Amino acid sequence: MPAKKPKVTLEQFYDRFVAFENRVDGQFQRVDSQFQHIDGQFHKVAIRFDQLEANFKAEIARLEARIRNIENNLEKFTGDFETLTQEYHAITAGMKRLESQMGELGEEALSQLLSLKNQVLAVEGRVLALESQ
Repeated sequence: MPAKKPKVTLEQFYDRFVAFENRVDGQFQRVDSQFQHIDGQFHKVAIRFDQLEANFKAEIARLEARIRNIENNLEKFTGDFETLTQEYHAITAGMKRLESQMGELGEEALSQLLSLKNQVLAVEGRVLALESQ
């Protein structure tokens, strides 16, 4: 013979249902607190990302300023280099003209210049001798 099932009254059913509901509510509260904890962690991570973004933007702005400064200096140096190149070519052309004129003077003019130089050195020596007396 099968065993008789105990009779469950409406009050007992209600009490069991309330106990079950309390257990489920407790589990939902624990899950909700875990979600709140995780939400707090995500909030901290978001703050850190915002700080990193601000730091990156500041660093990029600083680097862009340095690059602009380097570009300005490079443009200045390029202009200076072009000026120096032009002056070099002018000096070279002048030296070539002087060399050609010296070549035209010949050996006689060169010996005369050396003679004059020696005479000037002799005069300087005499002046120094007179000054020392």
